[in-house]
Amino acid sequence: MQFSPTQLSLSSLARRPGIALSFMLAIGALQVTAYVRQFELGFVPFKSVPTRVPFSWDMFTIPIERCGIAWEPALPLTPAGVPSLRSLAPALEWDPVYNTVPDYLAAAQFGCRFRAAPTRVHATCLTQQRVVQYAFDCP
Repeated sequence: MQFSPTQLSLSSLARRPGIALSFMLAIGALQVTAYVRQFELGFVPFKSVPTRVPFSWDMFTIPIERCGIAWEPALPLTPAGVPSLRSLAPALEWDPVYNTVPDYLAAAQFGCRFRAAPTRVHATCLTQQRVVQYAFDCP
């Protein structure tokens, strides 16, 4: 039995939406099951961190730590100087980001390599628990 190219493409096109829908339903079921499991383990939105569960969308299980870093005086990397970590990146939606406060402090110390005069670093960090401020002189 021989098939023409038209018959093969029409039959495969007819199956594709069904396959795609089945795949999306299977993934959706896994996600909903994982989400329900997180609630069973004590997750309360905006009050507690969810527990990691297989097949869950773990975007919100990572503790968020963000810092604003400033050098005083500004680092002489550009004619206008670089007063903060924010000024190193294009003006987009977010500042340069790292995962943890120690990563930000390491970036601040790395910036100290470019100082031309004694420089003080100021860091204001937002963690899950509180706002923390750091200040230190460049080594």
